[in-house]
Amino acid sequence: MAPQQNILLLKLDEFIRKYYKNQLIKGFLYTTGLLVAAFLFLVAAEYFAEFGTVIRTILFYLFLAASGFVLTRYIIIPTLKLNRLGDTISYDEAATIVGKHFHSINDKLLNTLQLQRNSGSIFSTDLLTASINQKMEELKPVPFTSAINLNENKRYLRFALPPVLLMGLVLVIKPSIIKDGTERMIYHQTYFEKAAPFQFVITNKSLNAIQQQDYVLELKLNGNEIPNEVFITVDGIEHKMEKTDNVNYTYIFKNIQKNSDFVFNAAGFNSKSYELNVLPKPMLMKFDIHLTYPAYLNKKNETVSNVGDMQLPQGTKMQWIFHTKNTDNIFLNFNDTLIDIQHTGSDEFSFSKRMMQSTTYSIKPLNHFLKQNPDSVNYTLSIVPDRSPAIDVSEKTDSLNPKNIYFSGTIKDDYGFTRLSFKYAHSTQDSTGKPQVKSGEQVMGLNKQQITQPYFYFLDASRFKLLPGDKIEYYFEVWDNDGVTGAKSAKTQTMLFKAPTVGEMNEATDKSNSEIKKDLDDGIKKAKDLQKDINDLAKKLNDKKQPGYEEKKKLEEILKKQNELKNKIEETKQENRLNNQQQQEFTPPDESLLEKQKQLEQLFENIMTPEMKKLFDELNKLLDKMDKNKVQEKLEELKLSNKDMEKELDRTLEAFKQMEVEQKMQQAMDKLDELKNKQDALKQETDKTKEKTQEKQETKENQDKKDNKTEGKDEKAKEDKGTKNQD
Repeated sequence: MAPQQNILLLKLDEFIRKYYKNQLIKGFLYTTGLLVAAFLFLVAAEYFAEFGTVIRTILFYLFLAASGFVLTRYIIIPTLKLNRLGDTISYDEAATIVGKHFHSINDKLLNTLQLQRNSGSIFSTDLLTASINQKMEELKPVPFTSAINLNENKRYLRFALPPVLLMGLVLVIKPSIIKDGTERMIYHQTYFEKAAPFQFVITNKSLNAIQQQDYVLELKLNGNEIPNEVFITVDGIEHKMEKTDNVNYTYIFKNIQKNSDFVFNAAGFNSKSYELNVLPKPMLMKFDIHLTYPAYLNKKNETVSNVGDMQLPQGTKMQWIFHTKNTDNIFLNFNDTLIDIQHTGSDEFSFSKRMMQSTTYSIKPLNHFLKQNPDSVNYTLSIVPDRSPAIDVSEKTDSLNPKNIYFSGTIKDDYGFTRLSFKYAHSTQDSTGKPQVKSGEQVMGLNKQQITQPYFYFLDASRFKLLPGDKIEYYFEVWDNDGVTGAKSAKTQTMLFKAPTVGEMNEATDKSNSEIKKDLDDGIKKAKDLQKDINDLAKKLNDKKQPGYEEKKKLEEILKKQNELKNKIEETKQENRLNNQQQQEFTPPDESLLEKQKQLEQLFENIMTPEMKKLFDELNKLLDKMDKNKVQEKLEELKLSNKDMEKELDRTLEAFKQMEVEQKMQQAMDKLDELKNKQDALKQETDKTKEKTQEKQETKENQDKKDNKTEGKDEKAKEDKGTKNQD
């Protein structure tokens, strides 16, 4: 762009800035007038009307909204446009405004702007450029900014000056209107009581009175509006004060016995509360109590002030320190036990006591002026003894091994623990059948400071080497850390693990054997049914060229039955293994029976061979592609395998029955051996008893003989003595 064209745009930019500067000055005057006027109106209205919190809140936010609107409209928007932020007037609009002021260049200025815009097109010629330069020479002397006269804004001072002058006048004459109104509007949600137009002033030098004498209280009212009557409320009772003149009033406290609180009220306004002190009445100003807690609580010692009613742990040491006035003695009365506390310092008394049980006590200060003080302060001490701990437990037995028992539980106490134990008593019998009890205890780990915590324990009953019929009774016991009266304990319910007797084990074995035999019989029947189904399907396949839907469904049924039979055999195998484990749980098995059990388990393993399982999988794959030849081939193999499985089932059943017979024989022999052992033990015990009885009898006979000999000697001595006497 040519320099001539730049000059025109620069002159227009200068005009636009002055245009918005003029807008800003005018807006500032408008804003000042509007906001000051609105503020004066608002605070004056509040000062005189004293609106409630709701109206004040509404007016407050309305003023804020209006202020925001005015500031935005007249200050913020012109300021932004002055700094070229947002939409501003265009060069054409600026040229129009300038043209209206300078009529001689109105059309020339707009034409020049249009020619400048066209000069950048492809149609520009030297002639067009020369025309623009010619017009610019004519416009160059014209001062565009003089189209705006900033001094003309003085006329808007009539909007701003009156509110500002009025506000200054109010601040000089009665600033409380601005101050109080502004405060009430700022704290628009705070309730303000109406201020009294007068003040209550006590003219007495002090509010100290001599006990049992009259006291004349003198009151003076200061203010612009003085009420005709004044009332005084003493200890909740209202009295009318005696009027001495227009502003002075009196009231007589007669025969004063104690401190009295009083309040003045007049014309609906109340004074603050006052107190009339009686001298020289002994007074307890305050007291501190140093609390020393039992060490086992791990609780920090503390000091409380002016707190008499308390709840404390048992064993807490309390040291009272009383701060008094006009007091010679303090008496503490604990449940009719009177204690005279002596001075420990100037206006200070101290006393210590270890608290073991709840009590009430009273504090009574005395002095030489008042030997019998009817007033006393009563308090209650609630002493909380250390509670006993609490414990619970849940028990869970391993489903695969009933000798494995898992315990979980929670212990609780108010302060902590010292020990957690698992206690048990193993009841068994010796070789003679005599009952024996072996007790024991196992200390468990715990966090002694944590007042609530879980615990876990695992019991392996096999470590007790249990015999049939043995019992283990057990429980958990926890002790707290009571350092005052000694640790207290709590225990869970007693739980029981009982080993089955020989009879119970035999009964369980018989029941398991019956179920296993039944399962084997069912397996044999299912194998035969399956064999029949295989033969039927093989026959149908021979009669057809290509297997159809019916044959496919029949094959699916065969495979399903085969799978059910396989699962049934696996279940029976697991039942047999579990049966063997249970039989060996508490009694050592006979070696021959143990060998037969192993052989039987091997037979169970042989029922379902790996080849049969593989064949079963191959038939499953043939379901999607029913190839007649392959299906027939696999069915023939399945027929043979199924026949073998049926034979294995028969062998297993016969072996199981044989082993069952041998088990019963062994059980009978064991029972006979047990009876024989008991008889032998009983015979030995009887023989020992007879021997002891015989020894006692022989001892008695020998003693009798000795006694008889002694008596004979004594009689002979008496006879010899008598003969000598006769001589």
